[in-house]
Amino acid sequence: QAAGGFVVQLLPEAERPAHMIMTQRLEDFPPIETWLERDDFSADLLIEEICHGMPFTELARSEIRFGCRCDETILLGSLSTLSRSDLEELIADENGLEIDCDYCGKNYHIAVERLRALLEQS
Repeated sequence: QAAGGFVVQLLPEAERPAHMIMTQRLEDFPPIETWLERDDFSADLLIEEICHGMPFTELARSEIRFGCRCDETILLGSLSTLSRSDLEELIADENGLEIDCDYCGKNYHIAVERLRALLEQS
């Protein structure tokens, strides 16, 4: 199995005929699944087909990876937006806080001391 997609951005200086041609081309373009199933599929082939006959400039190319970017710093940043009363309620529980990332499943335990520090900063 594969997943994919593309984004086409016409810049403001694109003239109306080019805009109309590209709009029609994208409306008529086969579903991405059709391309992903091809044995000869490549991103370069897809670009050539989308832009067929139209000049284009590739501004950047980057690798795509599957992964979660969650970490404790981001989590603490989110917790710092809680109200004082919500933080006090979490601290009163005395067990700390257990949070699972819905994306990657990583488990975080936030100790009561960390919650107290957040309360002091608020």
